[in-house]
Amino acid sequence: MAVLVVIALYLACGLVFATWFVGGGVARIDRLAAAARWWVRAVWAPGVVGMWPVLLWIVVRGKERGS
Repeated sequence: MAVLVVIALYLACGLVFATWFVGGGVARIDRLAAAARWWVRAVWAPGVVGMWPVLLWIVVRGKERGS
């Protein structure tokens, strides 16, 4: 049961982060991605939910990727 609670918390945090990241936070790490259309960002959302700790780390470090 505790494992399910941990998974639910992880996914809840991922949803909150993905909402912010896909909505505009991506511009902090990639200027080209910031110009992406809404449907492209919708495709990114599930991956962001799963990878939110890594993406949060990149955003906190503040290093820009891409051109």
